Amino acid sequence: MKTRKLKQYSSYGLLLFIIVSFSSCKDGSPLGAEMSYRITIDNSTTKSIFTFYQLNFPDTNLQENTPFYKVALPQSVTYLQSQEKWENVINSNSHNVITIFIMDYDSLQKYGWQTMRSQYKILDRFELTTDSLQKLQWTLTYKK
Repeated sequence: MKTRKLKQYSSYGLLLFIIVSFSSCKDGSPLGAEMSYRITIDNSTTKSIFTFYQLNFPDTNLQENTPFYKVALPQSVTYLQSQEKWENVINSNSHNVITIFIMDYDSLQKYGWQTMRSQYKILDRFELTTDSLQKLQWTLTYKK
């Protein structure tokens, strides 16, 4: 009798392990994985670009240190990611605006950040609110 109950409990334990192992969150990430929120940057050009954001609007000066940036190869996408909802990140500054910069990746490799910064070698700059990002479905397309 004890052996049968022990096998029954072992079966329940195995079933519970399988259910937990293959469970996932609503976004498809495994249980226990950190949630990530994204702004998609679609590079629809023939050049590699790099992109980053700043939250110091209306100041559009580039930060002193090399920013954490993401590279998008030609005709591909990359993502600006946050562990917190972008609405909260953007609305945490006084103007509720995120500034997204697009710069040429080859130029960064050739000149370095300090030259890019001092000569303001940006390809484009977008100043966006959460409303404008929602209208864009959180996807920014760079076409120039």
